[in-house]
Amino acid sequence: PGGGRLVGLQTREATSADQVLEWMKQGAARRNVSATQMNDVSSRSHAIAILRLADSDELNCPCTSLFMVDLAGSERVAR
Repeated sequence: PGGGRLVGLQTREATSADQVLEWMKQGAARRNVSATQMNDVSSRSHAIAILRLADSDELNCPCTSLFMVDLAGSERVAR
């Protein structure tokens, strides 16, 4: 109840910053965009990226998570 579904969800493991940037570019290319009254190019889909950083030298080390969210239609917010 109240659950949603994440279309196109992918999980990747990266060993370099270049890999992370490449996957972010691929994700951005898959988003739906169109023109609006306020923007020539506006995302029509939400995007969520979670970057988890961990020390690969330690098995039980704590990790840090960075959540990045881009909501479609945010140009409707009053300026």
